[in-house]
Amino acid sequence: MPTELPDTTASADRVRATLQEIVRLAVADMIARQECEAPPDTSDPDLRRIDGQTDRIRDAQRARD
Repeated sequence: MPTELPDTTASADRVRATLQEIVRLAVADMIARQECEAPPDTSDPDLRRIDGQTDRIRDAQRARD
């Protein structure tokens, strides 16, 4: 039997804040994974690519805060 959802509306600000927090947590998790110690077989080009991605993610987050 499906559960009925309450008949309420969420404000646009609350939805935006919730989505922003979800994105923040996801980005923080990605950055943490990228900054952890790399396995010994990781090549220098891979590390430079990851550093570049991390910098772009940080810059994008700063621009949106």
